[in-house]
Amino acid sequence: MHNSAQNLRLTDEIGAKNIKLADARIFKFRTAAAEIMRFAAALIVAMMMMMMVAAGDQRRYDGYQVLRFKPESRLHMSIMDQLFKDSPQLGLDFWSEPSKLGNDVDILVKPDATEAFAKMAARLGMEHSVLIKDVQSVIDSQPVAELGSKLTWDAYYQFEDILAWTEEMRDAFPDIVTLQSIGESYEGREIRLM
Repeated sequence: MHNSAQNLRLTDEIGAKNIKLADARIFKFRTAAAEIMRFAAALIVAMMMMMMVAAGDQRRYDGYQVLRFKPESRLHMSIMDQLFKDSPQLGLDFWSEPSKLGNDVDILVKPDATEAFAKMAARLGMEHSVLIKDVQSVIDSQPVAELGSKLTWDAYYQFEDILAWTEEMRDAFPDIVTLQSIGESYEGREIRLM
């Protein structure tokens, strides 16, 4: 009887250890699965961005400026609010929205409109300055990165390098990554789905 009690206790201890091991493995699996899902989401976003760039002409911003305004009165705020509301029709891109008096409002302005905006601000007595004189020159000055084993959001990559990277990911993770050609861009480049 004594041996059977010991055997039962030993069996319980082994069972408890196995449960702990199983729990640890499940936790590791869930953590790995969450990482894979985050990685997959980042890949989807990257691929969508690639497809948008590959789908047509690359937009250029030669002569575009970012103007900074500092609304200091209700009239200034009213004008900034109205410009913000009408921005889609006016072709304006607000980099910072009008929020309250004294806060900077940054607007991307087309080359043919910068003088009119400067005159408007001067007539209203609204403080303003040029934050970025030529947006395209800033874009052009960005480094083009060599693509290694990871993709980052702080550099631009050549299209061919991104395609090679997708193949590396497929080869490294064949159980979860597949590649499929879903067409061609306007420029005749492959649009790849990962």
